[in-house]
Amino acid sequence: MSAGSAKKVTFTDPLPRDPSPQDPPLLSDATYGYNPAPKNAFREDPVWDLADVVGIAIFAFTAIFLSEWFVLGIAHQLPRFYHVPLLQLANKAVLLVPAQLAGYGLTLGFILVLLQHKYGVRFPEAIRWKAPSANSSLVFLAGGGGLALLSLLLETLLHKWTPKSLPMDQLFDSTTSAYLIAATGILAAPFMEELFFRGFLYPALARWTGRALSIVVTGALFAAIHQQQLAHAWAPLLILFVVGTVLTTVRALTESLAASVLVHMGYNATLFTLMFIGTNGFHDLRPR
Repeated sequence: MSAGSAKKVTFTDPLPRDPSPQDPPLLSDATYGYNPAPKNAFREDPVWDLADVVGIAIFAFTAIFLSEWFVLGIAHQLPRFYHVPLLQLANKAVLLVPAQLAGYGLTLGFILVLLQHKYGVRFPEAIRWKAPSANSSLVFLAGGGGLALLSLLLETLLHKWTPKSLPMDQLFDSTTSAYLIAATGILAAPFMEELFFRGFLYPALARWTGRALSIVVTGALFAAIHQQQLAHAWAPLLILFVVGTVLTTVRALTESLAASVLVHMGYNATLFTLMFIGTNGFHDLRPR
């Protein structure tokens, strides 16, 4: 190489230097409330603790309960429902669904305030939302459909121990009610249930118990929360425990709350679609 063709080599920053007070802080996972873990190492270290999870649960139950009785109290004054006993109104989906959505909204607001004002963290990063790609989203939705078919198979195997009528069946008293329940069950309930169980409860447990035990406990509590709807019968509760365990496993392995939400949505959508087909478009809602 000739001298005329040689290029001068320069280094803009030849040696590492200590950050000065004027340097901006380096951004890392710690900025959003959790510290980075070694590659391939399991770590769940949310900024909240189990006391916060209990507080969210208490707030959610209170908000939904008060919302329901507020709506029922107003409806009882209307001519259409004036002569209907108040307890009987509690089985009207046209009243319960809007009240439940109001309770969901209050609970979500409480969670946002908790994360922002108590811990100063951003909501999506704190709950590890991590939205998957379009192709992966379809896979998770399809996986939810497969989980629904598995639950139906288990229901067939355990039908001797499943009550012929469940309290939740009373909510499907009209086509309108069925559509409202289906829309809520596909679009709203999966997000809120996953947000609490897999977004807040699971990581708080996993920090102390490890992944395996926290998956089992979260699945069990997920089933327990539905026991009144399922007449406290062990067979349908066992099926829901399996479903809850699978959902928590998805969240644990993918470290993405969005993934478990999509599986949950696919699960509910499949069940409601089969119900829609089997009841002639929600027009033949005879007791089971």
